Amino acid sequence: MAVNGHQTYIYIGLAGEGEYIGDGGMYRQADGVGEWQSITNGLPQNPQVRSLLIHPDNPKVLYAGTQSGPYRSDDRGNHWEALEAPGKGTDVWSLAFHPHDPTIVYAGYDPCAIYRSDDSGASWRKTNTERVVFPHITTYMPPTAKRVIEIAVDPSDPADVYAAIEVGGLLASRDGGESWEGIT
Repeated sequence: MAVNGHQTYIYIGLAGEGEYIGDGGMYRQADGVGEWQSITNGLPQNPQVRSLLIHPDNPKVLYAGTQSGPYRSDDRGNHWEALEAPGKGTDVWSLAFHPHDPTIVYAGYDPCAIYRSDDSGASWRKTNTERVVFPHITTYMPPTAKRVIEIAVDPSDPADVYAAIEVGGLLASRDGGESWEGIT
């Protein structure tokens, strides 16, 4: 419902995995309107959207984690732009903002890697995950590493950043996401 010219939207990303991956997609619905609208202009073909992030100060700015890396929209999803990605086959599974500075964005990948951008996603650098050791209860099978399925930054102390890895793993950074270690 539009109030004073402002329209609120609900967003949903669709994704699958495996050999028989289905159609993915990105959709939005205007609050009070019962129809979903596909908003994939600029996203990769058959986008597998596994993570969504809405800018905390500007709801027109969206980030999507896809099978082809991170994407950004500055117009509520009408058009998407690919952001720098580490390479082909780099699925983004999680995205997070720094709680006090939304120009800092974290992206969690499959295989287990975490990237950080200090310029709203224009450029990314890989953080240090050399000290990550997977617990014995995981299904880790080399050379396939683990997916970073969630990232959270402590709002009271942003130097503390946490990341969940699929099947039994928790990572922590005590230096704002520069280096990580397993804490499971």
